[in-house]
Amino acid sequence: MHEEYFRVTSCQHNGYKYTIFTGIPLKADSYKINSGKYIVSIRCENQSLPIKPSVGQQWRVRGVRTLETVQAGDYKLQQHLYDAPAEMECTLPETGEALIRFIANEKEFTGIGEAKARASGTLLAVTCTPYSNPIPPSTEVV
Repeated sequence: MHEEYFRVTSCQHNGYKYTIFTGIPLKADSYKINSGKYIVSIRCENQSLPIKPSVGQQWRVRGVRTLETVQAGDYKLQQHLYDAPAEMECTLPETGEALIRFIANEKEFTGIGEAKARASGTLLAVTCTPYSNPIPPSTEVV
């Protein structure tokens, strides 16, 4: 069994029965990219998904992995393919800083740059305490 963390970059198929989605590998429990030399792909039945995957989400997958080579334009990439993985979960950034960078860098949060994300993150750190590394209270809210 293998385990990987990844950020969803595309949802190739979302049909009646099956879903296929792909992403870039992340370091365990981090928003940072682990490697640009391979991609992670999931093929699974819809009923096994905890939530519908969408671009920008971070996931953890565990199961039997097969390695394939895929052509992307002029490049060949290695694909880590999990077909019906044993475990899947959509994870969230666990630190305040990871949440700030996630919001500031994702296209889905149009109009929110690092300053606004940091201000929002400061408010979240004050009102919510699940972060293991909260944002310092000295950070100025704009």
